[in-house]
Amino acid sequence: MSTFGGSELGCVVVLKVLEVSQRVDVRENVQFLTRYLREGLKTIRSWNDDFFIGIRQLGLVMGLEFNHPEGAKYVMRSLYENGVWAMYSMLDPSVLQFKPGLLCDKPLL
Repeated sequence: MSTFGGSELGCVVVLKVLEVSQRVDVRENVQFLTRYLREGLKTIRSWNDDFFIGIRQLGLVMGLEFNHPEGAKYVMRSLYENGVWAMYSMLDPSVLQFKPGLLCDKPLL
């Protein structure tokens, strides 16, 4: 399975994605959001450290770890009901995958 599928249109789309992702303003925004989310999640975790036990982060790709074996499923549902899209990990349902878009801005968070 592929995001762009190798079609002519897919090739045009992937070229545009590469162009946009290399822009200085986009890269600066990603760096800002990475720091902003790291600090915000640390604060939220400190308020809920009995349930929210870990943060895994590489840039804007994050895994939020919960102490219940299926804790991420419950958090995912609550987030969805509040307009936030996130998925639990199929490999570990205690981990919530959170991947905001590269073009996301602070007011959306």
